[in-house]
Amino acid sequence: MKLIVIVAALVVTCFLITHITSSQEQGKVKQEKKAVLNESELTQKQKAHRKFLKTSLGPKLRDLAAHGIGDVLVSVEDPFIISTTAETQRLPTIQTTVCNADAIVVGTLKSESPQLTEDESFLFTEYIMSVSDVIKNNAAADIQSSADITVIREGGIGLINGRTIRAEREGFKLFTVGNQYLLFLRYIPETGAYLAYPYGSFELIQDQILPFGKMPEGSSTNKASFLNAVRATADAGGCVKQH
Repeated sequence: MKLIVIVAALVVTCFLITHITSSQEQGKVKQEKKAVLNESELTQKQKAHRKFLKTSLGPKLRDLAAHGIGDVLVSVEDPFIISTTAETQRLPTIQTTVCNADAIVVGTLKSESPQLTEDESFLFTEYIMSVSDVIKNNAAADIQSSADITVIREGGIGLINGRTIRAEREGFKLFTVGNQYLLFLRYIPETGAYLAYPYGSFELIQDQILPFGKMPEGSSTNKASFLNAVRATADAGGCVKQH
């Protein structure tokens, strides 16, 4: 078995590419849905999103897929984090989290469409989410309960030249279609879609909250308690405008 690892330091990010050869990793990848990454089938919205999620991390994934054998894993440290101003950093953590979001919703992911970023060094995924609860509505574009919205995020898994390409951010595991999530979202006016990020993404599993980043300080992982706290904070208002 051969293991090929390429590491390149880029400021605060590390670019890691591995050909997955262990039977354990291959089995894991085979169980996941894999879509063919076909640039000719991109919609106008997806073309806009691939420009929005630029990465410039390293080699083009198409070039990697054209050489060698086996699956390819691209893993990057330090996920996309929404920055805050000094004023909001002094707010209680749960309030900061709520204020940083343009919208906060609970919903189930119905479908996914992974795509290459514009420089082809990474993947992003576009999801259709069926909204079941709107905790904080978007002031610029009202979201109705039971509506479908488009959510994009970094990372994804797909096929190029018959080879599985898996791109992921450390600390921001991939979403699963069919699962329920609480998402704190940033609005993308150009396309009407929303950006999900690790410190604003939570999976709802039975009566628990599973954070993709860190839980807001002092918050409970009990689903009912956390949702009540988020709702109360959103209803209270008092946010400083971020953008």
